[in-house]
Amino acid sequence: MGLANPGNKYASTRHNVGSWFVRRLANHYQNVWRKDSDVFGYTTQLLILGYHIWLLIPDTFMNRSGKSIDAIAKLYRIIPDQILVVHDDLNLPAGRAKFKRGGGSSGHNGLKNIRSYFSNFKRLRIGIGYPSDRNNITNYVLDTPSDLEMKLITSTIEEAIYCCTMISFKDGLMKAMSRLHSFNANNYVY
Repeated sequence: MGLANPGNKYASTRHNVGSWFVRRLANHYQNVWRKDSDVFGYTTQLLILGYHIWLLIPDTFMNRSGKSIDAIAKLYRIIPDQILVVHDDLNLPAGRAKFKRGGGSSGHNGLKNIRSYFSNFKRLRIGIGYPSDRNNITNYVLDTPSDLEMKLITSTIEEAIYCCTMISFKDGLMKAMSRLHSFNANNYVY
């Protein structure tokens, strides 16, 4: 599930990084998205190494993301441990990403809402950096990244997609985590 706010107004904002990830993943497999009112969002299905993977971008605002993920989980009998929520993270600089299980929401309204439905799910945190003024967080996440930040985020998303495909292999999760957690797009993007 790639967290996002709906509409063109928010499409290129830092807060929609989760949706950027799942869109690029679907593009790698040349999949088409369809609006699915049963799950309050846009969906597509991938077949990766014999695994059926549902991708979801909620068509709800961030603070209502749990409604969409709950609907798709019930519809396709997806257990919380099989869910990967991809989201922006202020506590990681642009160019970094990390897998995580559980943990706090760090004030992220999408994660807060999802926690009201599920307590045990995996996360892919994609760094967007922190604003210079801590009182400006809302404006920061709802603003577009600079050109350099966009290059760093895009490079990180590509690496995260590669690491996600590693998870299906033996010892894949540990290898994927090790690789992604040591990746720093600043070493590759100038």
